[in-house]
Amino acid sequence: MKKIVILLITMCLFTSITGCKKKTEKNFDQLSIANPYVTVTSVDDFKNELDIIIIPPENATNLTYSIINKKIAQIGYELNDIHYTYRASKLVNDTLHGIYDAVNKSEQFFINNGTEVLINTTDTDKKTVTWSYDNINYSLTIEGLIDNEDLLSFVQNDIEQLTN
Repeated sequence: MKKIVILLITMCLFTSITGCKKKTEKNFDQLSIANPYVTVTSVDDFKNELDIIIIPPENATNLTYSIINKKIAQIGYELNDIHYTYRASKLVNDTLHGIYDAVNKSEQFFINNGTEVLINTTDTDKKTVTWSYDNINYSLTIEGLIDNEDLLSFVQNDIEQLTN
């Protein structure tokens, strides 16, 4: 008889504990996380919102314009079947390129006007080109094979457009 009473008490306790627990389900559709990328319509938005001018190459296709964290102007584009990400910022420097792969080759160049240009190549053959001009930091990330001379030419032409 004691065993039956103990069993009944145990069952009642178990039922009361589990029966009182309210199941809560999380609705992940209601979660909202601020997107740091804001799509804009043209390079004019960079000038208006960040006081930065960056211009894609004339023959670039599949252009996308965005502002990241209200600090970085970004243009994504393709040229000769190679994807490029071009960024500029007055506030971000070392991490402007947004690439965190291991660098296996780092090269330093100086172009005609004395501007220092760094070209880093990652283990996955992505290249990041970084330079500063007129208190603005720039980066160009390339996902494809391109030689350094073409990249240096891009930087030189870009600076020439900014001074004209």
